[in-house]
Amino acid sequence: MSQMDKTYINEMQKQFGYFPAWAPNRPYELGDYGDPQNDQFEMLGNIRKWVTPKPSSHASGPMYYTSTGDVKVNVDFGAADVTKQAKVDLKINFAKKWGIFFLAQNPTVITTQNLEQVGDKIVSVYKQSGKDWRLSYTWIAELIKAEYLTVLIALESSTDITLSGKAPITAQGVPVAQLDLRNFSVTKNASRVMSYQGANLTPLFRLYEVKDPITKKAYYTEYK
Repeated sequence: MSQMDKTYINEMQKQFGYFPAWAPNRPYELGDYGDPQNDQFEMLGNIRKWVTPKPSSHASGPMYYTSTGDVKVNVDFGAADVTKQAKVDLKINFAKKWGIFFLAQNPTVITTQNLEQVGDKIVSVYKQSGKDWRLSYTWIAELIKAEYLTVLIALESSTDITLSGKAPITAQGVPVAQLDLRNFSVTKNASRVMSYQGANLTPLFRLYEVKDPITKKAYYTEYK
């Protein structure tokens, strides 16, 4: 794992309490399972071959984060055109290498409605001969799905980039977290950041695992 991966994963876990996808634009589904080696989830398949997780979902507010003390964001609105759209520049300064800008717009939280049934079945699979399930495996029991995701990671210190697009002039003065960045792209110093943008991406998830202590029966629990 590179220092960029490690920094991103550590900061996302600390900020949101979820396990972050790496890369941020890699798609996942409820029930995907794998081996989180070096804190990086490597998908091997989906638990649907043993049991089907029933999804339950609800909307959430925007999820916005910038590396504390290392990232500054200024928003410049231009004049409105005849459609009342204005050119907008997000001028982002990354003071340190691996600084992060993260915005998940209109996220949906997708959980496992039948978690007890799923967990009990995975424990049962673990107990079966053949060891289809290993104690090092985890599965995704909860997902954050963003209607649109923007993640920028600085590749150098003292990096200034511009993220440009259009927005209704009525959006002037709203917080960055509430801006719609679906038509935005990096227009300055693009080579100095890693950029991940896309619709319907799953950048964060909650993992569960099976534990088999000597003193009691095997059981399922959230992976920490």
